[in-house]
Amino acid sequence: MLKQSITTQNDSYLFHQDIKSEGLTAEELNLGPKSLQCGRKPDIPKLWLTWMANGRKGLGQRVEKLCSSAKEFAELVDENPEFDLLFQPQSVNICFSLKSGELSTVRAKMQELGLGMINYSQKDDLKFFRM
Repeated sequence: MLKQSITTQNDSYLFHQDIKSEGLTAEELNLGPKSLQCGRKPDIPKLWLTWMANGRKGLGQRVEKLCSSAKEFAELVDENPEFDLLFQPQSVNICFSLKSGELSTVRAKMQELGLGMINYSQKDDLKFFRM
């Protein structure tokens, strides 16, 4: 019911059913569909609370750090011959694809090894990571 109320049913770029982990189903592991985050409207109280806790200067420093980290990550991706950086970052989201290999295989291996859970998206026939 929550997913139906906070999405437009056009959420295939967000939620994927290819998540596997020993003992857990994709539905149990992927918390995205159970999160109000996908509705985006609840973000404003989090922003306000963060601003009140850190102040203008502190929040500014956090944003600068995130932007700096995104730029650094984009440079690492761009320098790596196994990846294609799809565009220079304009925010903290870095989109990149693999030059060889299947994206879902790499994603599954990362999850299996406990290295992280990275999302991906798709435009036309191109699947790409969205970090």
